[in-house]
Amino acid sequence: MPAVATETFAETLYAQECGAFTRAGLNVELQLFASGAPANQAMSGGALDVSANDPMQLAGAINHGVPYRYFAAGLLHVGDAPTTELCVAKNGPLKTAKDLEGQAIAVPTVLNLASLSVREWMAQNGADSAKARFVELPNPAMPAAIARGAVGAGMLGEPFITLSVNETRVLANTYNTIADHFILNAFYARRDWLAENPDLARRLAAALYDAAHWANTHHADTLAILVKYGKLDPDKLANVRRATYATALDPALLRPVLDIGLKYKVIDKALAPAEMIVRV
Repeated sequence: MPAVATETFAETLYAQECGAFTRAGLNVELQLFASGAPANQAMSGGALDVSANDPMQLAGAINHGVPYRYFAAGLLHVGDAPTTELCVAKNGPLKTAKDLEGQAIAVPTVLNLASLSVREWMAQNGADSAKARFVELPNPAMPAAIARGAVGAGMLGEPFITLSVNETRVLANTYNTIADHFILNAFYARRDWLAENPDLARRLAAALYDAAHWANTHHADTLAILVKYGKLDPDKLANVRRATYATALDPALLRPVLDIGLKYKVIDKALAPAEMIVRV
């Protein structure tokens, strides 16, 4: 399974470190990635049995015949406590959506929820996102790129928003243009793998939800895990905003992401949320 030392993809690290996998009788091999994009490439290449991605990406894969299905929810977007936001240089000139026209905007993956949320925010605030250029960068590389002007803005996730407060500032909570509350990512596998390993899938989902309950209430412990795996400075993270992880897979919380994907034609045909899920 993949792990990334950011709030977006750290749930598997928390499950490993808090003993959730062990309690479920699982011996899980984690692979540490710089971002979610290479994790999904590894999944596509058969190097992983399970990965996590956003509903828009999964819907696109399903519509193109790839037999992936969700079996457990992951990270939630909570409107008044976002853990990913659009950031610009702290003392730079960019202050409005219109200012982003002509700029390069860094996102972890070009055609994903982060980039569409920026496009929607720009549109809702009178700017033309077609005049901006989206480029892929992992979160650890974004603050320096923003600070030196290599990109005008970036979709930074915690803990990098907090770590870069001396170089960057938040311009917008773009995910709120999609909805106040929705599933940002969830865990998926091939349908045949889920069918062939029903007990394993059930125990894995139970372990992830066990970890979610624990992570949502043990912020000091999870911060120590982020520091350990990300090789971060704990003294700079006292005010880091923490993620909220889902403890059930609610199809209704997939709908806002599917709607924005359809609007921007990243998803080429409608898909019911229930069609994306295998109950284990």
